[in-house]
Amino acid sequence: VQEEVAALVKDRVLVGHAIKNDLAALMISHPPLLIRDTSRYAEFKELNKGSAPALRKLAASLLSITIQEGEHSSVTDAKTTMLLYRKVKDEWELSLAPKRYKLEIKKAKSKERFAQLRKEIHEQQSQ
Repeated sequence: VQEEVAALVKDRVLVGHAIKNDLAALMISHPPLLIRDTSRYAEFKELNKGSAPALRKLAASLLSITIQEGEHSSVTDAKTTMLLYRKVKDEWELSLAPKRYKLEIKKAKSKERFAQLRKEIHEQQSQ
């Protein structure tokens, strides 16, 4: 199962809440720049005085929905997490852009590719 899950998520953005627990249970790793963990997103943590907010609290305050009352549903949790991510996707991805470009620049093997990446960064910052 591990190998199947690892193959499914390879090179993909992985969205979850406290996702390190899921990855640990599966004993797989994932590149940090491809993880969107709603329990670690700075804007969401601010709502909880800087600490990791409960999914239930995020759902109530940002989506005006009630979850995790009575029976706990992993499907409901996953859907809620995706709703939260989609709500802030543009801002979240923009906040990660400099990190991704820095990584790409480190990987750039030619001066031409480096110049192209610098131009892309400049254009994005100008928008």
